[in-house]
Amino acid sequence: GNTIPSFSASAEIQKSFAFSIGAGVRKKMFKNAFVVTGLQYSRYSTRAPVGNQVAIDTSVNYNGRTESLSNYYRASGPQKTYTTHYHYLELPLAFEYRLFKNVPLQLQHGLSVGYLLSSNALYFDPGARVLYKNSHWLRNTGWHLFTSVDYRLLKASSFSLYAGPQVQYSISPMQQRQEASKHYLFFTGIQSRITF
Repeated sequence: GNTIPSFSASAEIQKSFAFSIGAGVRKKMFKNAFVVTGLQYSRYSTRAPVGNQVAIDTSVNYNGRTESLSNYYRASGPQKTYTTHYHYLELPLAFEYRLFKNVPLQLQHGLSVGYLLSSNALYFDPGARVLYKNSHWLRNTGWHLFTSVDYRLLKASSFSLYAGPQVQYSISPMQQRQEASKHYLFFTGIQSRITF
């Protein structure tokens, strides 16, 4: 799959590789309809151009505090590609149902809450025109809406294999409330799952 969030001085944020892996349980509500929940680890990423990395001390102002930096990136100048990673632990809750009685096509619509485990995202300081790692400006908890369409590829006596497209969009911004600009995570990809 791939993701598009974005934070830097540049608008040239590009999608990059993403994946999720997890396990869950399905509870039958009525014929061909289930409630699904579980726990999953997700890794999202983006790519964006940044200037050269600098190891000369400088100072920036963040939320009224002066911080000293010894390692940062220029916001302009010769460009290189920086890959940002976001690691989440997520708890999804979905409603799953079969769209057609005689076609093994399952739809899922749901909501998930994710806790940010770690990230190497860069924060842009407009005064100093630099990008640097700052763990304080990202929101620790995020809410996402998702939907998927899965087709059953294999049915065995003890399990079934499904695969199909999934779309996910965050309904909470990735930054803390005090940040002026707001950015949201958007994910598209192929989901595969095994049900027992």
